[in-house]
Amino acid sequence: MTHALAAGDVGTVVFYAEKQRLVPALVGAREGSRYVLDNLIGERFAVVQNRLYWASAHRPLADLATHWARVEALAETIDLAALESAWDRLERTTPHRSGPPLITEPAAIAATLPALKSADLATTLDAIIVAIFGNPIGFRVRDRVLFRESAQAVAEAREKRTAELAQKQLLAEAIASFKLRLSSPQALSTDDDASSAFLTYRDALLEVAALGRAAPRFAFVQPLCEALAVHPDQSFELLVKVGDIQPDSNLAPIRAGIALAFEPTVLAEATQKLTYRPQPPIDLTHLYAVAIDDPETTEVDDAVALSGDHLTVLIADASAYVAPGSALDRAAAARTSTVYLPEGKVPMVPDVLGEGPMSLNPGEPRSALAFSFSLAPDGAISGFDIQRARVTIARRLSYTEVDALLADPARADADSPHVPMLQRLERLMDKHRAWRHARGAVTFQRPEVYYAVAPLAEGQAPGTRSVRMKVGDPLGRARQLIAELMVATCSGAATYCAERQIPCIYRTQAPPDDAPGKRTPEPAGKELASRAINPTTGLVDDAALQYDLLRRMKPSVLTTSVGGHWTLAVPAYTQITSPIRRYADLLMHQQLSAFLKTGRPAFTAARLEGQLTDLFRRQALVRRVEQESRRFWALRYLEQNPDQQLEGTVLREIGKKTLIELSPIAIHELIQLRRRRQPGQKMRFEVIEVSSRNDSITLKELG
Repeated sequence: MTHALAAGDVGTVVFYAEKQRLVPALVGAREGSRYVLDNLIGERFAVVQNRLYWASAHRPLADLATHWARVEALAETIDLAALESAWDRLERTTPHRSGPPLITEPAAIAATLPALKSADLATTLDAIIVAIFGNPIGFRVRDRVLFRESAQAVAEAREKRTAELAQKQLLAEAIASFKLRLSSPQALSTDDDASSAFLTYRDALLEVAALGRAAPRFAFVQPLCEALAVHPDQSFELLVKVGDIQPDSNLAPIRAGIALAFEPTVLAEATQKLTYRPQPPIDLTHLYAVAIDDPETTEVDDAVALSGDHLTVLIADASAYVAPGSALDRAAAARTSTVYLPEGKVPMVPDVLGEGPMSLNPGEPRSALAFSFSLAPDGAISGFDIQRARVTIARRLSYTEVDALLADPARADADSPHVPMLQRLERLMDKHRAWRHARGAVTFQRPEVYYAVAPLAEGQAPGTRSVRMKVGDPLGRARQLIAELMVATCSGAATYCAERQIPCIYRTQAPPDDAPGKRTPEPAGKELASRAINPTTGLVDDAALQYDLLRRMKPSVLTTSVGGHWTLAVPAYTQITSPIRRYADLLMHQQLSAFLKTGRPAFTAARLEGQLTDLFRRQALVRRVEQESRRFWALRYLEQNPDQQLEGTVLREIGKKTLIELSPIAIHELIQLRRRRQPGQKMRFEVIEVSSRNDSITLKELG
C-alpha cells in the first residue's frame, strides 16, 4: 500500500516530526507545493511536502484527537522484535512482487500480533509507524512508504546503536567521575574512581591539552567539557583540578604520541619471560668484567673485561628475550628508544625485564654478546670477533668513581683488580682515539646539563616539585673512555658484518660540502672544520664554530649499504651497544644472534631497508621530545630560582634576531639585541620573566 499524497488529499491524516517526536495533523488545503495543516490545538499552518513523515486515512478533524490517542496507546503495546519477525515470515510465505518490499499486508501482520487484532487497518498502520519512529532499526520510511531494511543494514544499525548507547554510558560515567573528583578532595587520593570511563576521557583531555584544537579527540571531549562547564582549551587546568596531573607536568611526550604505559599483552609477555635464562654456548664467567655508568642508570647494557691488552665488551643479550614480531618487539619498535626525561624515563621494554634478567647486574649470571678485539700498533681495531656467552659482572662503578680512581689510583683498595685494568683500558682507548683523530675525527664539546625533578612528597603542595640542575663533564676521563670503547665496538661490529655480508643497519655520514658562493664569503665546510678543530685534541671547543660546523654538517643516514662516518672517522659504523634502550641496537642483536646460532641472519637487507625510514623518523621524534623536555625543565628551574644572571654566547644572526646559547642552562634562545654582535662573543643577561608552560623567557642585556 503506497501512502503518497496527491492533489486533492484534503482531509488526510498526516504525521510530521517535531522535536524528535511524531505529531498528527489534518490536511486542510493545498497552496501550490505546500500543504495547509490543522493540528490538535486548532492551529493552522503550511508545510512543504518533505516535512510529512506519514500519510494515513481520511478522517474528520473532530475525530483526530481520539484517533491519535488510540494510535499512541496501541503503539505502546507493539513489540518491535515481534513486528520484525512477523514481517520476515510474511516475506518468506508471500509471492514476491515487483519493486521493493513494502507493507502491503498490514492485516496479515496485525493477525500475527495479538495486540493489533482488534484495531482497524488504518489505526494498525499508524500505530506501527509511531512504534518504529523512535527506533527505526528494522524499518525505514521513504516518501511516506514503509520498507523493511535488509539483514545487513539491520545488523549495521544495531551495531551503531549499541556503540552509541555505550558511548552515552561512557560519557555519563565520566561526567559523574569528574564531578566527584571536582567536588570531593578526598576522591583525589583514592584510585577507586579511576574507572575506564575516567581514564578514557583523561587520555583524550591530555591530547587536547598537548595539541589544542589539532588533537584527534578534540570533538570527543566537548560533551564532557560542556557538562562540566569548561572549554576544551582548559583541558590542562581541568586535569590539574581533578588531581590527575601536576601544574608543572611536561606535555612533550603527549604531544609526540609516546605511550607512557605498556599494553597488558606486552606486560603479560614480559612476565612470562622473567624466569627464562638463556644458555649460550661459551662460558666467559672467569673474566673480571666491570660496568661503568651513571648511578641513576637502571638498565645496564654494557660492561668491559681486559685480558692483557685484549678487550672484551659485553653487551646485554636483549634479543634472547625479545623475539622478532613478538608483542615485546612491536612495543619496542613503536617506542624506538627509552626516553630519558628529567621527571623519569619511559622505557623501551618493561622494567621487569630491562632492569631485571636482561640487565647486566653485578653478581648475577647473564647471557651477553661478547665483542672481543685488540688494537694494532697504530691504534686500529684488530682481530674483531663476536660470541654468545655466559658472563657475570664483577663490579659496577660510576663515572665519578672511575674519574677519581684514574686521577689517584692510591685511593683504591689494595685488592681492587679494576684499578690497573682501568688504567690499561684508558691507555688503549687513548690510542684508538688518536688513530681516529689522525684520520680526521671530530669531537664536539657540547654542554652536558642534566635536570632532575624530585617526586612530589607526601603533604607537598601540587606543582611544587623541585628541579635540580647538574652540570656534567663531557670530557671527564671515564666518559671519554667509555665513549671511545663504544665507538670501537660499534665500528668493529659494522666491519664484521660487512666482511661476512650480514645485512646491517649502518649509520653513515658524508663530509660537509664546500659552501656555495655568497655575497658575504664564509669558510668552506672543510676549511671551517680545519679551523674549528683543535689539532692536538681533536676537539671543537669554540661554541660558535661548533654550532656553525654542526649546522653545515651532513646528517647521519641509516642505510644497509656500508660506508664511512665523517665525524667519527671510521670506515663503517652501526649502533649495537644499547639493545635494552635503542631499537636499532636490538634489531642488530636479533640479526647477529641468529647468525651466531644458525649461520643465517634473521633479516634480509630488504627487510631491514623497509624499516629504516620509520626508524629514522621515530628516532628524531624521541630526540625532539628529550630536547623539548630539557628546555621545559630548564625554564621551570629558572622559575624556581628567580633573579638569575646567565651568560650567553652569540651563535648567529637569524633575520633581525640573534641566536644565543645560554649558560649554564644549555638552551638556545632567539633574542632581539640592542646592536649587532659577532659570533662567539660573550654577553650577560638578567632573567626578567619566565613561563615554562608558555615556553617563553624574557631577558635583559647587561653591560
